[in-house]
Formats: sequence, structure tokens, C-alpha cells
Amino acid sequence: MERFKHHTVNEIEGCKTCELKYLCGGACQARHFSETGTIDKAGGFCEYEKRGIINGILRNYELKAL
Repeated sequence: MERFKHHTVNEIEGCKTCELKYLCGGACQARHFSETGTIDKAGGFCEYEKRGIINGILRNYELKAL
């Protein structure tokens, strides 16, 4: 558990350079571990997470514009 205290998106391969890393927060670390065997590498679900975040922001903007 001590390791998780200082684990950030800046340390996760696949998150380090992602433009949405601070919105996403690295997503589900349990899913990363299940898919890759480590919490230091993002899994394959990231593209869906990114699309979900972007679509959610756009939908919210559209609703407020009405």
C-alpha cells in the first residue's frame, strides 16, 4: 500500500504523455493490473476512456449552449 501513496499518472506508461491524464487520473488501476500485470502501464481501455471524457465535455457544453 505504501507504493500507491506516491503513484501518479506521471509514472504510468501510456499516461505520461496523454493530454487528458489529469482529467482521467489514470483510470482504473485494477483494470490496468488485470490487463498488463502491472500498475505502471496503461491497459487497452484508455482510448474508450478518452472518447468518453471528450464526448462528455462536448455534450455538457452543448447542453449549456441551449
